[in-house]
Amino acid sequence: MRVDQSTPPAEPPPAGDRNGAHATPSRRTKLRVPRETRLLLLTIAVSVGALLLLSRFRFPTQVPIVTPSPPPLERLAARATYDELADIITQLQARLEPGLVVLHASAPPPGADLPTAPAGAVSTAADYLPAVRIDQELTLVRLAPGYRVQSVVGPGAGVPVVLARDPLRQLALVRVPREAGDQPPHWLREQAVATRVPGYFAVAEGGRGGLTLRPLFVSRLDPVNDPRWDRPLLAMGGFADAPAGSFIFTLEGSLVGMVIDDEGLRLVVPLQSLEQSVKRLTEGPLPVPGELGISVQPLTPALAQATGAHQGLVVAKVDPDGPAGSVLQFGDVVQSINGEPTYSVEAYEHSLSLVAAGDAVKLAIIRQGQPSTVQVTAQPQPPPALPAATPASALGLTLRSLPQIGAQIIRVLPDSVAAAAGLDTGDLITRMADVEAPTAAQVQHAFATAASGAHLLVGIEREGRPLVMVLAKP
Repeated sequence: MRVDQSTPPAEPPPAGDRNGAHATPSRRTKLRVPRETRLLLLTIAVSVGALLLLSRFRFPTQVPIVTPSPPPLERLAARATYDELADIITQLQARLEPGLVVLHASAPPPGADLPTAPAGAVSTAADYLPAVRIDQELTLVRLAPGYRVQSVVGPGAGVPVVLARDPLRQLALVRVPREAGDQPPHWLREQAVATRVPGYFAVAEGGRGGLTLRPLFVSRLDPVNDPRWDRPLLAMGGFADAPAGSFIFTLEGSLVGMVIDDEGLRLVVPLQSLEQSVKRLTEGPLPVPGELGISVQPLTPALAQATGAHQGLVVAKVDPDGPAGSVLQFGDVVQSINGEPTYSVEAYEHSLSLVAAGDAVKLAIIRQGQPSTVQVTAQPQPPPALPAATPASALGLTLRSLPQIGAQIIRVLPDSVAAAAGLDTGDLITRMADVEAPTAAQVQHAFATAASGAHLLVGIEREGRPLVMVLAKP
């Protein structure tokens, strides 16, 4: 018998249901998902997650920013703090006024040949200078070279008189008598003032109306060495607004010091240094300062290589008639004065300020690479030469000719006819009387030949604008 093996034999239905109507397979058939489908579903899931994450960064939830306003009580407290500070300054000014004076000083005449101020000493241009009282009559003020004290601002007894001056530190003792009454504060008897920073101080300034006191916030305090003073100065953050010559006080009324200007940097001379300066001024006349008759400049790398010196100051000029005329030469390098090294022009000025006329000064120098020691006898510094008075009848013009244009004014002398007419440096004289485009000689000749009492019309150009001036010959 032959069996067909291509058709498998039928399995019998389960025992519970022979007809097979509700037959359940004994083993579940597994659903197999293709690999490509699984990768596609995974890619879609990752992409959706990435899009959701990026949307959170791209469109974050906007949270409104609310700036809370200070509570009313805090605003009232801040206003009360400022009102309290203003009240403190008002009360402090009433306490300090008996010990402060404002002096009216005049500037030196234009063109005055004043001695060179010490290095770093910048003169103030203020005409109203505050001064602190030392006793019943004496006051201490910062007085720039050439300035003269004229009067006392406000009520004051007598005329101020300058008794002594320290040109190196630009200090002066001025006698300003006062009426009998409350004794001024004894500034110089105070102990060292503890400066608390950051914090508020009071600055006393001078003005046309008298003394002004205002608060000043100081953020930091740094010591700065200066060879002109016996102890470090105070560089305080916030003092840039305090003018040179003003005085700094604590809110308790203690004097901190005096403000000076050192090449644009505001420094404060402490009370102890002011006390030493007062002693020098009151112990008697200061010795006549001496000079060596030389000019020096710092040593640059090129000059060091040329002179063979590594430290010192180069002699740029020697006055042949001065005390060092036969001792020093152009190009010498001064390395020390009486044993004090000259590392800078400031150090040189300080050492020279201690030299009086007639003192023998020992200089350590290097000349053409060879060290040596020389001695120079200092001579008195010449007094400042003030310009000669200009005759009232003089024209007072220095001119230069511009061919076919006119004569340009180079200089106008004070108190001259040209100054009285309003002519100024830089003006271009385009017409003098009947002469168009006059030369310098024609301008001078026309004025010299004019009759006394004549009024000469002068045409000028000032900053491109034509003007007419009148020269009235006396």
